[in-house]
Amino acid sequence: MKKLFIILLILITTNLYSDNISFETFTLTFHLSENSVSNGHEYPRRLDDRGWIIFMPGLELGYEYSVKNNFIGIKGYKLMIGSYSDSRAQQSGYLQIGPRWIINITNKIDINLGIGPLLFFRDSWKKFKNYNGNAFLKEKYGYEYIIFVYGDIDIRYKVNNDFMIVWGVIPVIPYSIANTIGFSYNW
Repeated sequence: MKKLFIILLILITTNLYSDNISFETFTLTFHLSENSVSNGHEYPRRLDDRGWIIFMPGLELGYEYSVKNNFIGIKGYKLMIGSYSDSRAQQSGYLQIGPRWIINITNKIDINLGIGPLLFFRDSWKKFKNYNGNAFLKEKYGYEYIIFVYGDIDIRYKVNNDFMIVWGVIPVIPYSIANTIGFSYNW
């Protein structure tokens, strides 16, 4: 109950002042652990023999609304939905919402940091004979899924006051680091 009260207090004490939509495509993903590449030779879009670097095609759509006068420095809240083809070319996706903090590097470049709960899901890998399962993932209706706290980093270059080019970094530590590239538009 205390956590709910704090969340409501944050939302009540913020003033909305703009909206932003983003569209990003997945690019390269870098695996970080031996466990992540234990079956890497089976990854169809690997760019090296073991599957350390792979191409995972997909899209991420985001909606962010900005706030001001927030007592803990939150600059906005973002809702993201992503859909992509994972290491084994299985349908995967996520839904995430959370607060955003912005660090201005120059008048053209900023870093947009986000954190919040995330629902991750994918077609079950249990159909692959060399897959031993993942202790953290649950399975239902042929999908593996997990809810956890997730963060991401967007490095944004401001073309003008309304349009930005975005490079997104999605650290899924200790497994991988995914990258996206795209744009965002303010109105």
